[in-house]
Amino acid sequence: MLLTPINPKNYIPTFILFNMVSVNEQLRCMGLLLTQKDNETPFSNFLKCDKLNFSVESLNYVDDYLDMVRKNKKKLNNDQLMKVIIRCGTYLGEVIRKANPKKFKWVTYEQAYKISKKEGKEFLDYLGRDLTTSFIIYDSKNLTFPLAKPLHSFSPKNTSIPSRTKIFNQKLCKLCII
Repeated sequence: MLLTPINPKNYIPTFILFNMVSVNEQLRCMGLLLTQKDNETPFSNFLKCDKLNFSVESLNYVDDYLDMVRKNKKKLNNDQLMKVIIRCGTYLGEVIRKANPKKFKWVTYEQAYKISKKEGKEFLDYLGRDLTTSFIIYDSKNLTFPLAKPLHSFSPKNTSIPSRTKIFNQKLCKLCII
């Protein structure tokens, strides 16, 4: 299943891995991919792209899309599923970041590790580096893992979330693991 370690280098475009001039800009562009009607987003016919405006309310449409993808996930190969996770996760991260762009910044796993205190480093070690921890939202106190939500939506029910989690905001509770 998807909970096995994943090498993010297999799914993150090369231009992001090697040209990280601005992580915020690169991931903003990745989040925009979900808003485009194209054949690259699996089951894009389930998306209401005209409603995806990076508002908190638009997350309801992303959640509906994830529900439809989950119901049809057996039709997807692993690469298609990774596209869904990356596009939905970066969209979610951009919604969080746009709420307060001066406060929230995208960071890589390595950057998060460098800026974290002992507890944060232990938590990152516990999570390990994979697709869901490759890019993280940071607000000078907390690390938010928006790519984990789409992956979690495909996990079997009653799968436990790591104990050090909390809700970012009441509206985001369905879509955000911190």
